[in-house]
Order: sequence, then structure tokens, then C-alpha cells
Amino acid sequence: MSNAQSAAATRTHGPRSSVTLSGLAFGLTLLALTALAQVTPVFAGFAVEAPISVTVTGGELGEAAGLMPGDRITLTPIVIEARGGDMLYALHADVLGPDQLIRQVHATARTADGALLYDGPLARLSIGAGAIGFPERRLAAGTAERLSVTIVVSLDAGNEIQGAALAVTWRADAIASGQTTKVPAGQD
Repeated sequence: MSNAQSAAATRTHGPRSSVTLSGLAFGLTLLALTALAQVTPVFAGFAVEAPISVTVTGGELGEAAGLMPGDRITLTPIVIEARGGDMLYALHADVLGPDQLIRQVHATARTADGALLYDGPLARLSIGAGAIGFPERRLAAGTAERLSVTIVVSLDAGNEIQGAALAVTWRADAIASGQTTKVPAGQD
């Protein structure tokens, strides 16, 4: 046997795998069924429930640098979208900035039709499920709610806040509307 024949006899073509052909076929079938189940709500008599998710867009402060006492800013509209099923949602504001400024900023949040959802300190803004004293926010699958948030810097704010900046990050939580929310004891 020549060196060329010997090299050809021992050469492998790609990495070896321990997966059998039947195992590969089974795996591909499961992958196809998973993809089908995510698109089709009912498959072969079994109900398949897609995960609930919420998408939040908007709510930017825009030019929130250089704030002064008495400044009033309406944020870009916040849009909350329900995906995967009917749901209850909660929206929270995480605020970054100097403590002296954060303590002096008041916020109101309203629905597109003007219903008041929140009126209080921006740092504690919480709407919906889990927000004690405010109604649960329900959204049907595939629908969206548009909110308007206005912030006002107190006239009592001192000179130390002049020129300060704020940043707000919106955090949303959602549960399927058939589930119940837990309220801490003594707060129901």
C-alpha cells in the first residue's frame, strides 16, 4: 500500500457524531412540533399556551438636563403592548439623578382618554398590578394602551438642583389575566 493509499484509508471526513439517524429524525420532529405549537394555539387536541409578555416603548424625557424649579415636562407617550395572551400589567419608573432633585419631582400618569392612573412622587411611580390603591391594568392579547406622563419640578426646589439631569427607565411586569396577584397582608 502506498503512502497516498494509506493516508486515504485513515482520513476522516469531518467530526464524528454519536447521534443515530433515528435520534436525529426524532430531534428534528420535536423541533418542528415546537415551532408549530408556538404559532398554532391548538394542536392535536392539546391547548398550547404561549408565554405572556409585555413591551414598553416611549417615555423618554427628551432634554431633561438643566432642570429648574417649576419646570414641567411631558414625556413622549408610553405604549404598553400585550403579547401572547390577555394579561394584567404593572409599570414602574426607575429614576436616576441627584437625590435632591428626585425628591422634588412630582409625576402624573393618565390614559389616552384622560383617566388618572398615578399622582405622586416620580420615584414611586407604579401603575397596575401590585400598585396598592390603583386599579389593575388589563390588556387583551394583541392590544396596546397609550399613557401620558407629566413631571413637574417643585417650586420649592433649591438652587442645588439647577442644571441637574434625570433619567427614567421604565420596567414592566405582566401575568396572565387568569392568575391572581398577591397583595401583602393588611393592604387589601
